[in-house]
Amino acid sequence: MSISPVLDEVSSWADYVLPEATWLESWGLPAATGTAVRATPAQQPVVGAYDGAPIGASSTWRFNPEGRNDYTGAVPDARQHADILLGIARAISPTLPGIGAGALGTRSLDRAWDLYRARFENVARNVGSALTGSAITVGDVLARGGAFAPVNSALDARTPALLANRHGGVVHFYLAQLAAATDSIIGQRLRGVAHYVAPHHLNGAPTRDEGYPLQLVTHTPAWHGTSAASASPWLTAIDPRGVVELSGTDARAIDVETGDRVRVLSASNPAGVIGVAKVVEGLRPGVVALAQGYGRWENGARPHRVDGALTGSDATRGLGAAPNPVMRLDAVTRNASLQDPVGGGCAFHDTWVRVEPVVAR
Repeated sequence: MSISPVLDEVSSWADYVLPEATWLESWGLPAATGTAVRATPAQQPVVGAYDGAPIGASSTWRFNPEGRNDYTGAVPDARQHADILLGIARAISPTLPGIGAGALGTRSLDRAWDLYRARFENVARNVGSALTGSAITVGDVLARGGAFAPVNSALDARTPALLANRHGGVVHFYLAQLAAATDSIIGQRLRGVAHYVAPHHLNGAPTRDEGYPLQLVTHTPAWHGTSAASASPWLTAIDPRGVVELSGTDARAIDVETGDRVRVLSASNPAGVIGVAKVVEGLRPGVVALAQGYGRWENGARPHRVDGALTGSDATRGLGAAPNPVMRLDAVTRNASLQDPVGGGCAFHDTWVRVEPVVAR
């Protein structure tokens, strides 16, 4: 089972897909990044309806924090994430602990708003006065989009040239907790000091593959920051297909020019992916760069049959070469990509590939 607003590359494998509301229909407490003053932002739905009243239906519409606030999404059948989980819990057992009457102290937990009301009350009670210097309410948090320190608190009162809230604390050259930990995959003890480890498979073998001379790196263009951008025509119009970037040295070695169709292949995917070459002199020889987010094969790039009928699709979402299919699989697991043991995710820059022209000159 998958909970998702779209049928993407992950949810398409699920037996059941429960339609989730989009970020425009969701509550949240996102992190404050890049702010000079301390802040706790608050996110709230901007479309849909509460208790049958459409959001922003009139100039006098106001959200009522004290209301029941059953939410109806803008997309049919979609539900807020918390409402989906609460519905599953009730289906398991109406008396399941942690939901219903008394789940939140003196209050019930029956709908998404019940959960977020409690979270916003925490912000108002524990964060609001500390930031603003005075008591605030849940209504204030929602009206202001969060709780924010005064703008004149950005600079240090004693040293105005410095930020008041700047990085500090202890820098660990040796971390005892890390040295006492064990790699959960291979069972080896971790080191407590910073050190360089060459990219390798879980069995210790190097990631360099014979016959694949170029190192693959990925990046995200400013206008195409996530894979979701492929569903935004006003963004894909800037560059609908992405490119396979090659240095002039490497392009001349295989007789490729900007605009030629090329195939990028790896030891894990000999069939490779096809894209359009762009020859740049600002890329180091021996490196090939693919942008993330292009070459989608789901998320509406192709139709699916649902309840006997084909869904709509937009083939432009599948244009370009996606780096994921050619990422090197680990020699041990053979069904997962090379892992970055520090970041805990995919090793995006440790796959070696070969680039070939689709049509030789």
